[in-house]
Amino acid sequence: KIKNIPLIVTFRQPPDKAVESKLKRIGFKVKYHFSFINGISGKVPSACFDSLKSIVEIKKLYFDGKAILMGGTGSSTKVEIIPALNVSQLTGKGICAAFIDSGVYPHPDLVKPRNRIAAFKDFINDLEYPYDDHGHGTACIGAAFGASPEGEFKAPAYDSTIVCAKAFNNLGLGSYSDILAAMQWIYTIKEK
Repeated sequence: KIKNIPLIVTFRQPPDKAVESKLKRIGFKVKYHFSFINGISGKVPSACFDSLKSIVEIKKLYFDGKAILMGGTGSSTKVEIIPALNVSQLTGKGICAAFIDSGVYPHPDLVKPRNRIAAFKDFINDLEYPYDDHGHGTACIGAAFGASPEGEFKAPAYDSTIVCAKAFNNLGLGSYSDILAAMQWIYTIKEK
């Protein structure tokens, strides 16, 4: 039997303390606040799920499911060949790219001669330092933004800075709420 149901809840207006108090009374435990969508995430005891109907401020309820990195559709995909672009003029200088992925390992191609990982936040294990226990994030970031310290390899945006939010675990799974929290974090630091 399911004890708690993970949910993402959106509201007609930003939820205030009175709304959160109503949720708390029915046993809802808040995990994240999402000001950019007037929402929150958390868990409600399955026995109290129907009590959510009494909270008129709620706009919509969503099940807080899981996303999968590199998830396939099960069908074959047609690959279209496009002409190569002349990328010799591209550097990424002055650009900061944000990623929501499995993390980023501070590989020499990303941190030498200067550390281009400007910010990192871990929504899975709450670690303070950049890491990638799956490899997907580092592979994607390296392909687009890497540059070997010796200059042998340069990706198209090798001179850009990188912000990475780890919202996928070592198996490549990430809850929708962790992904939304990563989006909220990137939104709040975008001017820094």
